[in-house]
This record gives sequence, C-alpha cells and structure tokens, in this order.
Amino acid sequence: MTGYRLFSLLTILLLLAGCGRYDALRPMSSKATQTPQTPEAKSETVLPEWYRNPPTSSAMLQGVGKGESLPEAKADAVANLRERVSARLLATLESGMESRRGIYRYLDRKSLKAAERSLNRLPFSTYTLLKTQKLPDETYIVLVGIERKRFVKPLKKSILQRLVAIEERWHASVKESTLQRYRLAEDSFEKMKKLLPDYLAANAVSPFSRPIVSRIEDGTPYFERVGKRLKRDLRFCVEPASTPALSLFANAVEKALKAERLTVSDDDALRRDALCITVKGRILHERSAGNHIIRAAIELTLHKRYGDPIVIQQYTVKGVSDESGTDALQKAADRLQRTLQKRFLLRV
Repeated sequence: MTGYRLFSLLTILLLLAGCGRYDALRPMSSKATQTPQTPEAKSETVLPEWYRNPPTSSAMLQGVGKGESLPEAKADAVANLRERVSARLLATLESGMESRRGIYRYLDRKSLKAAERSLNRLPFSTYTLLKTQKLPDETYIVLVGIERKRFVKPLKKSILQRLVAIEERWHASVKESTLQRYRLAEDSFEKMKKLLPDYLAANAVSPFSRPIVSRIEDGTPYFERVGKRLKRDLRFCVEPASTPALSLFANAVEKALKAERLTVSDDDALRRDALCITVKGRILHERSAGNHIIRAAIELTLHKRYGDPIVIQQYTVKGVSDESGTDALQKAADRLQRTLQKRFLLRV
C-alpha cells in the first residue's frame, strides 16, 4: 500500500513538471506584448494615404492640413498649399538663375521677391474641400484643392494686357526717329523684365500657350538687341561753347558720350543728320577757407541742327580745389561727365 501511494505521488509530480515546461515553451499571447498607445500614436497609425502622400494633378493644386477644429485644419491646408506652390516656383527660379540661360539671365534677387509677392496675391482662399476626416484623437485632417487655370486667370489677364500694350506701342513707332525708337526700345526692355516675375509665377501654376511663351521669352532679348543697335545708329555733335569756361563743360559732354560708346562727329557733312547738343550755363567762383569753389548750373539742349529743342536737361555741379580756380573748374566739369554717363540717355 505504501509503495502504491509513493508511485501515485511521483506520477502527479511528473505531470505537474511537464505542464510547467509546456507553459514555458508556449509563445506569449499578442495581448501580453502590446503596450498602451498615446492618442498621438493612435492617430499616426490611421492617417490615410491621401494625407501622407497628397495627390498631384495637372489640373489641380492640392494641399493637406490638420487642426483641433475643422476651420483650423482648413487654414493649415491653405498654408500648406501656399508653401508647396511657393517652394516649387522659387526652386525653379533659383536653378534657372544659376544657369543664366534664356530669360533667367534677366532675373536677380529682387525678381525672386517679386515672383513670391505675385504668388501671395493669388486667391488661395478660393479652394475646394476635397476630403475631411476626424481622427481618434479628436483632431481633423483635410485635403483641399484649387483649379490651376481658374486660380491664375486674373494674373494671366493682367500679364497679357501689359504685354499687348508694350507690343502695340512698339509697332506704332515704326515712323518715329532713331532717338525716339531707341528710347522706346529701352523702355520696352525694362517693362519686359518687370513682367517676367509675374509671368514665371503664373506659368509655374498653369503654363501659358506656346505663342504667349514665345512672345514673352523671345520679346525680352529682342528689345535688348534692338536697343543696342539703335544706340549704335545714334549720331551726336557738341556745338562750340560760347566761353572758354563753358568749353570745359562741352568737352565733358563729349567725353561722356564717347564713354557710353555713342558716336560723336565733328564732320560738318555728318552733322546734318546728327543730334546736336548746345551747352549753356552760369558759373560762380567763390573762395572759402583757402579753397576755390566753382558752382555751375549747366543747361544742355538736344536738337536737330537748326531745329527746335527735342529736350532740355539741367545739371548743377560743384568743384573744389585748394590750388586754383581753374583746377576747381576742371573738377566741376569732371563731375558733370560722371553724372552724364549715368543719366544723359535716360533723360533724353
């Protein structure tokens, strides 16, 4: 009997030991391995594909947003949309400016700022709410979109109006003088450069048709070339001054023209087709603290030979010297030359 009881006890112990080994080898349940998730972690796991990777479309610009409320999510989506459009445009402009090819050679840092301002003026608030979803953490996510063509239609209309005005004015100048066409070519060139930031901003959102692209991107260098050619065709002569003092200023005018690579002719036969410049003025000589001071009010009259004035320009220059009045006079004339090299043709 004692042996039977001992055998039974050993059997029970062996069975219990086997069960323990089985439990040790059995894998832990998934519930035991899970850890509590924060609301933020839960929301990240359920973000839809359209939010994580916003779709791209040739017809529509799209952006996503998130917020504690639906209006806040919409505002965030508009900011995201604006940022995506702006970043794409500025990256394109900067890479183009580095290459200095095509119209990009006419752009500078101010152009980048102008293009960015053009984008910021676009009606981003005219978006369409495409998708909305409330997350487990009670926040909202949205997808908004703006139709590209309608988005930039007002800006494109403004660009075309400005372009047409430049072209029409140029075509109407065909019978005007070389000087007038030169001035118009220079003015048109400057206006075309100012048009480029708006053009590139609009074109980045919704491309222009090929004819418009050609008119803008070919028109800008065209006016640059024509302006240079017409400048070479200009002929100038400087009329003899009435006094020795004014002769110094007349020589300064001639030097300024030549420094600008303009043709100055002394040939009487060529002077008939040239634009003549008559130099007049008042010159005052003062002494102060041992210095000679020359103050000159110079008047330049541009005219056809024996013709009426085309334009009259007035300049005030000053020369100071501790050596002599003549030296001060020469310094005043040199000052006039430097001033004319910057301003003469711009004011013609």
